[in-house]
Amino acid sequence: MLNRYEDAIIWLDKVLVINPKDINFLFYKGSCLQMLGRYEDSIIWLDKALAINPKDVNSLFYKGTCLRKLKRFNDSLKYLDQALSINPNHAFSLGAKGQLLQDQQKYEEAVLLYEKSLKKQPDDQWTINRKAFCENKLKL
Repeated sequence: MLNRYEDAIIWLDKVLVINPKDINFLFYKGSCLQMLGRYEDSIIWLDKALAINPKDVNSLFYKGTCLRKLKRFNDSLKYLDQALSINPNHAFSLGAKGQLLQDQQKYEEAVLLYEKSLKKQPDDQWTINRKAFCENKLKL
């Protein structure tokens, strides 16, 4: 929460020595690495979490997001769709899939996902802004 991801990783590594199969700590390490822009490294740790629980929505979402950042759009879509098949209302996965479609200039599809996400989190300014961007692109 303090954006001190490197410090968090040091502590996560200590915990993972004690319990290397704790899915939460594996996920947290992957998410910290993603926040540092270390997407390939993040995927390694998210894969460790997914090996324990292949239906962990948060790990699927973060892996999909990392793959999008690496411009591996088809792979990203696969993981985001997996997350949404487990939890169709996972707002973060809805937003990430919207962003993935937006990145590919599929604005109409992105708007639909942003709208669905906003039904779950109507005050989410990030999603409101993304939706407005896509709507503006469609007017051009």
